[in-house]
Amino acid sequence: MAQRQQGHHPPGRPVQQVQLWADLLTDLDQGEPAISTSAREMAEDVPPMLRKAVNKELERRGCRFRISA
Repeated sequence: MAQRQQGHHPPGRPVQQVQLWADLLTDLDQGEPAISTSAREMAEDVPPMLRKAVNKELERRGCRFRISA
């Protein structure tokens, strides 16, 4: 049986969702002209189970926007 390398796993679905939400919210917070909604409005649609992880990712990226609880 082959051993998996420690720390090298393909991103799972929740990780991908966190990345996508963080991408969108970062763009909205920076004023992406092609999108007509605000980061605050879009954040309401982030699933509650992902909010903490998305906030951590936003912080890691240096984005000032955070989803309120």
